[in-house]
Amino acid sequence: MRRPLRTSLRLLPLALGIALALPAMADEKPLNWGLCPVGDVLPPFSEAPPPDPAAAQTRNEQPTDIEGDELSGTETTPKYQGNVALVRGDQFLGTDQLSFDTETGRYVAEGNVRYQDSGIRIVADRAEGNQDEDSHVITNIRYQLVDRRGNGGADSIAMRGPVGQMYHSTYSTCDPDQRAWELRAQRIDVDNDEGFGVARNAVLRMGRFPVLYVPWIKFPVDDRRRTGLLYPSVSNSGRDGFDYSQPIYLNLAPNYDATLSPRIMTKRGLMLDAEFRYLYEGGRGILEGGFLPDDDLRDRDRGRFRFTGRRAPTSPGSATTASSRTSPAAWPASPRPTCRAPPACSAPPSTGTPAPWSSTSSAPTTPCATPTCPSAACRASTAPGSSRWAAGSTRACTPRRCTSRTRTRGSAAASAWT
Repeated sequence: MRRPLRTSLRLLPLALGIALALPAMADEKPLNWGLCPVGDVLPPFSEAPPPDPAAAQTRNEQPTDIEGDELSGTETTPKYQGNVALVRGDQFLGTDQLSFDTETGRYVAEGNVRYQDSGIRIVADRAEGNQDEDSHVITNIRYQLVDRRGNGGADSIAMRGPVGQMYHSTYSTCDPDQRAWELRAQRIDVDNDEGFGVARNAVLRMGRFPVLYVPWIKFPVDDRRRTGLLYPSVSNSGRDGFDYSQPIYLNLAPNYDATLSPRIMTKRGLMLDAEFRYLYEGGRGILEGGFLPDDDLRDRDRGRFRFTGRRAPTSPGSATTASSRTSPAAWPASPRPTCRAPPACSAPPSTGTPAPWSSTSSAPTTPCATPTCPSAACRASTAPGSSRWAAGSTRACTPRRCTSRTRTRGSAAASAWT
């Protein structure tokens, strides 16, 4: 039996909180899942509509259609039994039995509860709540992320409005029978209004062995820029030894920010990298520098400096300038920068052969069309403590045919990361 409802019945909105509470990673490079077999722990539900990000944007405007083998109760308290299915936009909820009170907003779904949208797929034993109060409780959950790799479970989840809690939750990208690694937390609190989550008594396990315990950790659940720690970089090489870098992001203002990166190399010593980015109506720029006192490899102080600026003059077109200074001999290769959200779309840095001093400039020869940034160059992602910027394109925002580049001194501008 099919019955359309025009009320704003939200299908388990807590599912979105689960996805937000999980680690988010930018697709900076193809991921290698060699340790874990590829495949969904929870396969797609045959009754559910296919994932559709466009439909997800308009789901609140869509009606909810309910189907079931049997319908009993009254007009205000309908009860559906047998192969119950609710569909609204990209959302699907299936269960053996569903009771709903249209006057109070209370609902109860029992038996083989299944939920799917464009971001997550869930199975649970029971779900109940109140739509009017926006409160929901789900028990004995297993989930599979749809828009990225990951799966896990939780004993229960409770949510009221934008605030939710997950109890005894797990997360991994591996099959449950072949857990090469797994993250467990006794409790996770998520506040979507504030954009933060807090995990308590979190444990990272490699195979059957716990390798890291964190009693309390706070992390972002959206892409708002915030001051905090970014993903560290860890490596080992014959020249530098064990190499650890910990970026610290400083969200100073909407149009400028900074990143400090203390770094330790066991064969070279302590080092500090810094980057300052700014944006104003007529242009933008990046100022970078690094200092390695008493380099154990070269037995001398080492340093580097680089400035890249772009300014749009009053006449049609643009002008770009770049200069750099690097101390002689081999400078330690900088860790690959983590993505972070930009003040605005930025042009990628020039690259070339490093020189003690070098600079480049360019000026327009013909009027240019209004500069537009490729969408691939302007994507943002989240990371612990803040979100960072990923330059996904090597094209500048201004068409190349509109500029001519002249070398003023030395070689091309040194790359910031070589």
